[in-house]
Amino acid sequence: MAELPPEFVTEMYRQTAFIGAVLGGFATAFLGALVAMDRGKASGVWAIGFATASAVAFVVTTFGGTVVALEAARHGITSFDYSQ
Repeated sequence: MAELPPEFVTEMYRQTAFIGAVLGGFATAFLGALVAMDRGKASGVWAIGFATASAVAFVVTTFGGTVVALEAARHGITSFDYSQ
């Protein structure tokens, strides 16, 4: 298996953080809509629980990807050219 260049891995972490942030925003908006609705049924409570878990997971993914990208920038691995 070929070893990936560090710049490529850094870019993938940056993209993961971006996608996690976008999806986390959607999950949080969906959670807000669920909380505003009538929660009288058990299925609504389960939906709120799963929406909360997904929003938290996306926030953790965003934080992790951002930390890795910042560490890469600190070590000078910041540029990657896709044309290579």
